Amino acid sequence: MFRKNKSQELDLKQKEPQAGERRKFLSGEAVFFSPKPMPAYYLKDDDTVASSEILDINDAYMDIGARCQGKAYQVQLGHICINAVGLVVLLILIHAGFTYRGSFFEAFLKGFSEIDVVVYLFYAIFGGVVWFVTIKTSFDYARQRPIRFHRQRREVCYYPDGSKTPVIAPWEQIVSWVALSRGTTGTNVMTTYTFGMAIPTPDGKDYWLLRQPVYSVGEAQRKWETMRTYMDEPKKKWPRSRPFVKEDRAMFDAERKRIWSKFLKGPRKWVSFKFTDPADSYFTLFSYYFYHILACWKIPYMVSEWTDKLNKKPLPENINEWSKPLPKEKWEKPSEELLAQKAVIMKHFEAGGTLADFNQTKA
Repeated sequence: MFRKNKSQELDLKQKEPQAGERRKFLSGEAVFFSPKPMPAYYLKDDDTVASSEILDINDAYMDIGARCQGKAYQVQLGHICINAVGLVVLLILIHAGFTYRGSFFEAFLKGFSEIDVVVYLFYAIFGGVVWFVTIKTSFDYARQRPIRFHRQRREVCYYPDGSKTPVIAPWEQIVSWVALSRGTTGTNVMTTYTFGMAIPTPDGKDYWLLRQPVYSVGEAQRKWETMRTYMDEPKKKWPRSRPFVKEDRAMFDAERKRIWSKFLKGPRKWVSFKFTDPADSYFTLFSYYFYHILACWKIPYMVSEWTDKLNKKPLPENINEWSKPLPKEKWEKPSEELLAQKAVIMKHFEAGGTLADFNQTKA
């Protein structure tokens, strides 16, 4: 998420960075990809980047944003926790029924009435917290509007911190980096990696800042190249959108039918522990159905569909107009400074150099 007035750690405004610069901060150091936006590594003619963050891409613009991925699993996990706690309470009531002298129904009601109200209150609060987190994360996701990169205008549009007012900034002024932070657990030294991007505010006095944890420097480079190759490279090098499996009821039904059809065809075992293939045995198929019943069947997928719809808000009319393709004669061109610097860094890469030592060798 972008946050305002958080760029002081890297001293972005007081000392504007350059592509290839290494800058130390309190817990580590950062290597900058821009400005001006430079390649993160050597690009071969057939090099392309695949990204699941590409929501839409065409000749005019590309949208980068979060997918509604994992929401169904989050709801399933929450329901399983709620129902597991409910089963514990039910077992207590059943135990009361077996230990009470009288009819089982009377014993069950007696056990229900004698269980302390704290247990009921805890169960209600626990269920409420689970659903509060579920709904809150859905609305948090909906507030994360995608970043739109307009290739022909060479501009970037973003809605900072869930604002309804878009910010448009020049592409070549975007600051981006990968940061390596080191910390200790007492016995081990740990390194964490963060991809960062800062978009200038309209008044030019500060930045809206994006930080995303990544697994490695390579992943940060791929994130950057997804944006840069679309904006600055010919179409044959544009990034590709990775296939995305939508978590909805249609997907659940199709998967369930596939598993059932495979199970009927056989061969079928009585017991196996290959839970990645529910059709492998009676036991794994029973486990598959028990899991989904405990997780409230299709409700998690309905929540996932609802969350996905929350994010599909209509764009303001001025941004719809801004997003339209331009006649080729009106396309903005890369600056002479960017083209000259890119030519130098490509020679630097061809000679075996890296982005991190570009500043020390550039002409």
